[in-house]
Amino acid sequence: MKKFILILFLFPFSVLAQYKGIWNGFLTAENRTYRSYYILDVKEEFDGLIKGDAYIYRTNYLSFLGKMNFIGTIDGNKLHISELKLLINQRPITKEDFCYKNMVLELITKDSIIHLTGPWEGALANNAYRCDPGDVFLRRLNKEGNGLDPIPDDILAQIKKTELKPDSFLNTALTIPKVIDVQGKNVKIQISDYEKIDGDIVSVYLNREKVIDKAEIKKRPIERTVRLSQLVQINELVVYAHNLGEISPNTCMMTVDDGITIQKVFIESSLQKSALLYLRYKPVK
Repeated sequence: MKKFILILFLFPFSVLAQYKGIWNGFLTAENRTYRSYYILDVKEEFDGLIKGDAYIYRTNYLSFLGKMNFIGTIDGNKLHISELKLLINQRPITKEDFCYKNMVLELITKDSIIHLTGPWEGALANNAYRCDPGDVFLRRLNKEGNGLDPIPDDILAQIKKTELKPDSFLNTALTIPKVIDVQGKNVKIQISDYEKIDGDIVSVYLNREKVIDKAEIKKRPIERTVRLSQLVQINELVVYAHNLGEISPNTCMMTVDDGITIQKVFIESSLQKSALLYLRYKPVK
């Protein structure tokens, strides 16, 4: 099949916010007799993406509180959400680890109430152990509440006062993400020099796992074939600069080949900022 070369310089833009706000309810898990309270605080919605914080908690004798940031893609009336990083870990009794969850939630209206509901699955950190899957049931929070158990005052106060903190990586900030749609789960990545070879050195991480280690950027491309995660629709690529070379900033050209299209993206990073890209799995229907 013929491949088309696309040059991408994608930046987020504002759209009508359909999901932004606080959604609260609960989630279940197979083989568990209890359910946990769950909150999605959608703080940003742009370019078919959402970002924010997720809270999971219980208030009985097995009390706990976990907070993670998340990213999601919007596909019509469905959200594909992936939790990324554990921000609060309060589990004083059981000391169990929290599951990093992936979920597909459908937006529906029933009896004039807006719901987000759907299945979730996940694993512990580094995919060390698969968690028992379950279902999520959420309603949008409004001034009158939403008919569910109220959010504890201390958690609600934290949600309302906390702005979405920029994500970081290896003590660097992350740039505004560039979004690349891919049609295959096996993707070939190449990095090469953009203009003049000046000694730039970078590492590349897929979902925070290193796939290219301290490579000096040259005219001849450095190539890796990676397998995107089967659990999520968005996979994160980070380009981390180890130096600035002879000419600041650190630059390279990245080529993403999904077997159908070849897309080229200009990458710029520094000692303070790492370049962030999202590979969004979006097969042609």
